Amino acid sequence: MQKSYLIAATLLVLFFQASFFSNNIQAERRITYDKDELPLWRYFEGDSLHDSIEYFFQDHSLKTVRFGMQYTYGVDSLRQQMINYFHESIDNSCETMHIRIFYCILFDEKLHIKEIRFQRIGLVGRFIEQLDCCGYFFTLEDFIKQTEGKWNRDKSLEQGKHGSAFFNWVEI
Repeated sequence: MQKSYLIAATLLVLFFQASFFSNNIQAERRITYDKDELPLWRYFEGDSLHDSIEYFFQDHSLKTVRFGMQYTYGVDSLRQQMINYFHESIDNSCETMHIRIFYCILFDEKLHIKEIRFQRIGLVGRFIEQLDCCGYFFTLEDFIKQTEGKWNRDKSLEQGKHGSAFFNWVEI
């Protein structure tokens, strides 16, 4: 009787370990989409998993880009400047939404902003439509464009030959 419990417990542990391993592999291959439901990025399936991703460019090509971009004045400053700009720029004709918006900035090799995209995380269709109609994305993108030249690459990371990416969020 004890032997069958021991076998059952062992099988249960092995099942959970296999399930956990399988979920990690699936998470590595899962694609994150932008607000327009286009593929945006997925984890890089290589040795440098923690400092690179596979990025889906707007021209539909897939290339490896590196993390490691830093705003000159710090992330907290960037977020506060973005919030201030947003509240100064947006008109009050739309219903106020308190929402966290995730965004991605892609930089080329010379640290010029190449693409700005908003991730779909937490955003459902009707919110995206409302945010688009009220100019929320346009206003945030306009602010991000104004940060051109205020970025540095982490010197400890190699430069990606297809660019570097910065991911963050702002709560508006």
